[in-house]
Amino acid sequence: MTACGCRMSRCAPILRSDGEIQASGLSFGMSISIKWNEVAHSKLWSDLDGIKVFFHERKDEPLTEVEGINVAPREDLSIAIRIKEFKSLNRKEHPCISKFHYSRSVCVNKCFNRNLHQLIKCRLPFMSEAIGNWCYPADIYSQAMKTFWEESKSNLELWAECGKVCPIECQKLIYTPYVESVVVAAEESIGKFKIYFPEMWYEIVEQKDSYDTIAFLCDVGGTFGLFLGCSVLTAVEIIEMFVLLVTRNRVASPPGRN
Repeated sequence: MTACGCRMSRCAPILRSDGEIQASGLSFGMSISIKWNEVAHSKLWSDLDGIKVFFHERKDEPLTEVEGINVAPREDLSIAIRIKEFKSLNRKEHPCISKFHYSRSVCVNKCFNRNLHQLIKCRLPFMSEAIGNWCYPADIYSQAMKTFWEESKSNLELWAECGKVCPIECQKLIYTPYVESVVVAAEESIGKFKIYFPEMWYEIVEQKDSYDTIAFLCDVGGTFGLFLGCSVLTAVEIIEMFVLLVTRNRVASPPGRN
């Protein structure tokens, strides 16, 4: 899980947790408290809009544009997590990568950061890859953010292009969060959210060939049987008859005389 501080709808990581949940149900979930005063202590995050929470595998990075759940100050959230495992076939028209350490989200983020850096010429807080120098001081940062927002349409095109460049994983776990309840907290400086699994099983979605080699051989055999009027049993009987005829001829023929 990764929690990101959000400012002007842009997010940068401020918390990463690899906690484990041993059983299903809200009572066995993992609780996390966010002290907004500590999070917003730095000047960069002094005017936070909130926190965005992402659930992903350890090798992945959050795609801040398209994923995540928003957590605002004074909110207590209960978040249920459901898991799906996708197994894809590696095809020429829709390729996938089966390497264990490959992550499509990391590939997309790197591609987006490189293209964005060419546009703004410096590094913003939400850019995960270390490309170039930070947008500093404040006037350079403000100009970079202004350029970023003026080119918001181009940014969406960058995300789309990077999504085409980076193939999917052949085997992938997807964590889908559902907000079950939201309660206004008593303390304004503290936000909480509880993460749990409603059940300790997950769904597997697997791609398979609808017409494989075995089905092909069965169809070929059936077609030959239809046109030739024979089957495997008939072929065995023909061979047996041939063997019997040869054996009879050898027995019936008299021994040669000198």
